[in-house]
Parts: sequence; structure tokens; C-alpha cells
Amino acid sequence: MMSFYVLDGEKLNANQSRVIGDTQFPKKWFLDAENRSRSGVVDGVVVAEPEHNTVLQQAIQLPLALVAGVWTEQWEVVERYDNQTDIDAALAAHDAATAGSVRSERDAKLAATDWTASTDVTMTPDMTTYRQALRDVPAQAGFPNTIDWPTSP
Repeated sequence: MMSFYVLDGEKLNANQSRVIGDTQFPKKWFLDAENRSRSGVVDGVVVAEPEHNTVLQQAIQLPLALVAGVWTEQWEVVERYDNQTDIDAALAAHDAATAGSVRSERDAKLAATDWTASTDVTMTPDMTTYRQALRDVPAQAGFPNTIDWPTSP
């Protein structure tokens, strides 16, 4: 479990020197648990950003909270849009960007096999099927968000 340091409810950055009161402490000072304890510095618990639809929602990190005696990161997931028109536009823009990325990946896979279409090479039936399946990726149900990539022979 990841952790961080807390002093008076404020998250400290242990990778930098830190002033506590009138004293500046080097970053290696934080490595000693006894030093931290004497100065009132306690461990905090990192909480991963909650899963959410990043197109339609945003995770906002809230101030630290004392949960069962341990300083803990807190999160809130909020909706990005409050009307269907904006939601539809955001989803369309996301799908267009995703489709472009998928097509680029498909094009790279085709380019990696272009040598098999050379006039001095006989393309195997498996390679012909694979390359056609790559060209058909945009016609798949679920495109661009769900792709069933063909297996290269």
C-alpha cells in the first residue's frame, strides 16, 4: 500500500526538504520513522482515483480526511455535462479520436506486412485473410470502442 506523510492535516512531499516550525529538514530525514513521530508527522494512505467514465465524469481529489485514525486521500466523481446535447457531443468527439487511433494502429499492422504483397513474393492465403481482416476492422460491430484484432499468421 502506498503512503505519504501528514503534518497537521496537510500532505507533505517527502522528496523535498520541509520546514516544520522554524526548522528545515532534509528529505532523508523523512526516512527515519522516529524523526517523523517526534515531530508529529504521521503516515497517510494513498487511495487510487476511483474508476469512472473519463469522457463524461471527472474525479476530483478532496482534502485529506481522518478515517479510522488514519489520514486518507478522498475522491469525488462528478458529472462533466448537465445536458444530453453536450453528452452526445463529448461521446462523438471521443469516438472520433478513438477511431483515428484504431485506424492508425490498423495501418501500422498493415504496413508491417506490406512486404508480403511484393510482386516477387507469393502471399499465403493466411496472410491474405489477415490483411483483409485488418482492412475490415472499421466495419466491426462496436468499432471504435471494441476491437477484435485478427491474429497475425
